[in-house]
Amino acid sequence: MFSELVVCYLFLGGAGAGACLVLSVMGILVPRGRFSKSRVRSIFVSWEYRKLFGFGFAFALVALVAGVLFLFVDLGRADRVLLLFTSPKVVHITIGAYALIFSILGATLQALIWTQMIQGGSVFVLRLLCVLTALFSLVAIVYTGLLLQSLRSVPLWHNIWLPALFILSSLSCGMGLVMG
Repeated sequence: MFSELVVCYLFLGGAGAGACLVLSVMGILVPRGRFSKSRVRSIFVSWEYRKLFGFGFAFALVALVAGVLFLFVDLGRADRVLLLFTSPKVVHITIGAYALIFSILGATLQALIWTQMIQGGSVFVLRLLCVLTALFSLVAIVYTGLLLQSLRSVPLWHNIWLPALFILSSLSCGMGLVMG
């Protein structure tokens, strides 16, 4: 029913979005005392946090970008890729494409901030970025299950358990990616 490229896209997109969600929630929960009190060079004190989040978001970013590339290759033509973003009709795949792009943007910014390639800033802005990245990642995770649930060709998929299964699968793959 689906090509190997679409299956790779679904897996990598889900794993990358799951990792972004897990890391973003963890980033929100970093204790305030772990951040620098001064605004000299960086808001971070602990190398361990920088390493965990910097590399974690970098790996999540690689998974997300690879998944999107698999989708673009499967689409075959550039006009089909543009149609994803310019379609006047709001459908699951359009929402998912935007959620993936914003998840990629959030993961990129967080990887740059946590590895100190972007310096300065405030803890509030970082936590706000964590919240936004978590929300877009959650949308990217949920949309896949809803998209497959809406397909009429497989009657077994028409239940609430399919999106729940995709959420749990993405979160478990994301946790595995973060732990790796």
